[in-house]
Amino acid sequence: MALKHDEDNQKTIEAQLLRQLSIIEEKMFELEQEKKSVQRIIMRVRREDVARKDVSRKNSVDRVMVEEKILKTLRDNSKAIRTSILFSAAQQVNFNLKKNTFRSHLHRMKNKGQISSSDHGYWTINDDPIHSP
Repeated sequence: MALKHDEDNQKTIEAQLLRQLSIIEEKMFELEQEKKSVQRIIMRVRREDVARKDVSRKNSVDRVMVEEKILKTLRDNSKAIRTSILFSAAQQVNFNLKKNTFRSHLHRMKNKGQISSSDHGYWTINDDPIHSP
């Protein structure tokens, strides 16, 4: 009889824990949705700010935001910065930024003379005031 009572008790506890787990998962889903919503609002605000700079296309707005973040990150550091650090910084302004797109930004900025690769995978801002924004 005691064994049956222990099994029932164990099943009751397990059922309660499974319900709690389900509630936690629901809350996590709701928080993730809320997070995505806030991220969309942040992106909209940033795009509106950059759009005032007379940028004509949506991807141009994204490009300007990412390139400004890269330049700011490089300006704020006195030494060369790894590509991965710059990528993380750029993702703060464009949450959906892909690595290939990011590399295109770096290449474009390098061709414009704004930045240079001092060593493989490390970047610095050029001191040339003509290329500074």
